Amino acid sequence: MESFEEPLLSFGLSSREAKIYISLVETGPSSVAALSRHSGVNRSTVYVVLRALEKKGLAKITDDRKIRMFMATSPDVLLIKTREITEKQLKIRSEIEYLVPKLRAAYKDTFSKPTIRIYEGKEGLWETYFDVFSSDVKEFRVYEDLSNILKVFPDFIQHDSIQRLTRGIDLYSIAPARKEIIDLCLSGVTINHEELVFIPQENFKSPVDITIYGDKVAFASSRDLFGIIIEHAEIAEALKSSFDLAIAEAKRLNDKQGIKLKEPSYNFRTPTDKSKLPELVEMVKESLKHPEEFLKKYGT
Repeated sequence: MESFEEPLLSFGLSSREAKIYISLVETGPSSVAALSRHSGVNRSTVYVVLRALEKKGLAKITDDRKIRMFMATSPDVLLIKTREITEKQLKIRSEIEYLVPKLRAAYKDTFSKPTIRIYEGKEGLWETYFDVFSSDVKEFRVYEDLSNILKVFPDFIQHDSIQRLTRGIDLYSIAPARKEIIDLCLSGVTINHEELVFIPQENFKSPVDITIYGDKVAFASSRDLFGIIIEHAEIAEALKSSFDLAIAEAKRLNDKQGIKLKEPSYNFRTPTDKSKLPELVEMVKESLKHPEEFLKKYGT
């Protein structure tokens, strides 16, 4: 029986179905009791298996007996069904072979391949710097040299401040300790939470500004007017971790230089009541245009 059973298992029959079918072939028309004795399968299971074999076209009930008898259909049915299965599989294979090149061309492996966008010119540089505000982030980290940025975009700080206020975004920054930048950043007005750390110019080795936000990292050159944005969760996470290590060392260098970042005289915080935003935006503009007069007017 074993030599017959194995090919039937490969055909798709269960072990019990194979045993019962072989018994039907070998015994001819048989009762359930006889099939149970011949196959070694208990009677209640034989009934269930026979129904399964009937559905597969491999067994049938004889019509010319008073006692219900069962018999196997011609073994040729196995060949016919095998050919049908083979033809169906060949058709499926042919369709898949046609489809795979088309799917391969459209395939985007977002889990391993980063999305990279390149921007050129002043307009492209602006898009690179402010793409952060098209993302749903609540903080970003940046290596930046404002003295270079402001040469290209004189209203950069105003636009950046208003966007951070409107969207409720915190800022963490490492910048070179240029006097004009320090004076500007220590004017006494901040937006939400700002952590600004200055390091000696000779230690600031980044010729481009780098912003890390959400799943993206942006590289912007205000000197050569180009920007690159890479979108990839693991790359962004790696650079975020590197930045957090860098800012810890930057604070040490900052303290070594004796730069004391005073508490802000006036801190704008994003309100929960959005109806107050227009008024706060105008106050931000006023604070940037006339910082000393603003602080005298509003105090701490």
